[in-house]
Amino acid sequence: MRRIRIRPAGKEDLVALAHMRHRLWPDGSLEEHSAELASILAGKPPGIMPLVIFVAEADESRLVGFIETGLRSYADGCDAAVPVGYTEGWYVHEDVRRQGIGAELVHAGEQWARTQ
Repeated sequence: MRRIRIRPAGKEDLVALAHMRHRLWPDGSLEEHSAELASILAGKPPGIMPLVIFVAEADESRLVGFIETGLRSYADGCDAAVPVGYTEGWYVHEDVRRQGIGAELVHAGEQWARTQ
């Protein structure tokens, strides 16, 4: 298994992230994903609730996955008085699936949500 590093996404990740988001959500154009990511990575997510993107980076500095996690003011079955962590999107390249990368990304998203 490759060595994978999970870290918060930065502006330098915009192009690779836009391509992965487009694979996950093909109804949006690459340009639309890039524009939305530019805002998110600049610290200006859509809406008023916090949002973070974590990426999985392989040894060769290639991004192989991401998770987009935010807070929502409500979710079915949750206390409406307390914001809840929510996974907006989660993607791992097919060639590295079933190696625990997705689980590591989910863990990072969960940890971030708990600190909010």
